[in-house]
Amino acid sequence: MKKLLVVAVVAGVAFTCDTSAVFAQHQHMTAETMMAEFEAEAERRRSEEGEHFDEEAYAFERSIMERRVELEEQRIAIDEAIMALDRELHEFFINRQREEMGNRLAEFEAEAERRRSEEGEHFDEEVYEFERSMIERRLELDERRIAIEEDFDRKRKELGNSPRGQDQRAWERLDEEQQSAFEELDEQHQVLDREHEEFWDARHEDHEDHEEDEDHEKDE
Repeated sequence: MKKLLVVAVVAGVAFTCDTSAVFAQHQHMTAETMMAEFEAEAERRRSEEGEHFDEEAYAFERSIMERRVELEEQRIAIDEAIMALDRELHEFFINRQREEMGNRLAEFEAEAERRRSEEGEHFDEEVYEFERSMIERRLELDERRIAIEEDFDRKRKELGNSPRGQDQRAWERLDEEQQSAFEELDEQHQVLDREHEEFWDARHEDHEDHEEDEDHEKDE
């Protein structure tokens, strides 16, 4: 449950960073566009109306527009500060996830060593090797998930800083690519689950067969 919570928080923070970056960039362009369009329209009317152009109304509306742009810039600064906090939170949970991944293998090895010293020649090395390989393969998948998150975070930053950042479909394709990569990892986790189940099913069958053989020997 703890691992799932960490993964969920990391994914949630990554999504928040992505959408905030897009929104902040859109705000920058909106403020600049608003002022440019206002000035273009005022200039057009001035040339058409000549001396009848209302300079007082123009000056008043321009002052309102400038104050709106100023407020918009302040809001952008706040959004960017929030984005910085989101990135910091994202990095914290990524580091926490990596730390927990390392702890899992260390705890497994410590427990195996304790049991080996207690059980001696009865310690099941086959089970130990299998379970260790399962942990290592799961850790590898977890590391790949982190790498995917970091790779797509980089791609989103590059997209946000390029002209293609205004293409909503480009963002959707990026989301679809990341989702596809995650689904592939989930399938590989399911493969490991099936291997684990099949291993223990086979072990239980061998154990039952061995007990039956012992019972037959006793009867004879």
